[in-house]
Amino acid sequence: MSEQKGERPSRRNTNRTTNNGGGMRFSRGLFGWFLFLALCAALFLLLNNRGGQYITLNYGDVLHELDSKNVKLLSMENDQIKGEFRQPVTYPGPGMSNVTRFRADVPPGSLSQQLGVYIIERRGPADIMAEIARICW
Repeated sequence: MSEQKGERPSRRNTNRTTNNGGGMRFSRGLFGWFLFLALCAALFLLLNNRGGQYITLNYGDVLHELDSKNVKLLSMENDQIKGEFRQPVTYPGPGMSNVTRFRADVPPGSLSQQLGVYIIERRGPADIMAEIARICW
C-alpha cells in the first residue's frame, strides 16, 4: 500500500513583521478617503442643483410675462432674476421652445431700486422670494 503523507511542513518565514499591524496598505486607505470625498462632492452638487435647467432670457421678456400674469414664482438675488412661468412660453432660438424656468440678468443694483419696486408692484399672483447673497471673506 501507499504510504500516507504527513502533515504539511510549516512555512519558513513566519517571523515576518508588518509595520501597520496587519491592516491594509496606506495607499488603499488613501484611495478610500479620496473616493468618499469625491462621492460627497458629487452628492452635494446633485442636491444643490435643485432640479432643472434655467433658460437665460432678457429681463424685458420677463417683465412682459410678469405684466401678462404668467409668472408663477420669481426669485430676486443679487443682479439676477430666476423664476417659473405658469404656462410654457416659446421664444425664437434653439432650445427656446416650451420655456418654463428662466433666468435674467439685470443691471447691477437695480433690484434694490426702481426695478425691484416695479416688480413688486406688478407681480400679480406671482410668489416672490428675495435671497441675500452670502459673502465669505
